[in-house]
Amino acid sequence: MNEIAPKITLKNRTYQIQKLYKKGGQSIIYIANNLNYQTSEVIIKQSEINNSNELEILNSLNHPSLPQIM
Repeated sequence: MNEIAPKITLKNRTYQIQKLYKKGGQSIIYIANNLNYQTSEVIIKQSEINNSNELEILNSLNHPSLPQIM
């Protein structure tokens, strides 16, 4: 798996990686700051596999206590 750069751009938004949060068998999770919005902290999940079912389920959930999927 390729390591992620300190600054990355996803869907026209730039993020600054702050630290590695967890590393598992199939994915790496980072804590990052959204540089377009100075106060916005985000979680970035980099995965070796494309699990479209997981993305569909997470995108269908809408609750203030759940993270927004982009």
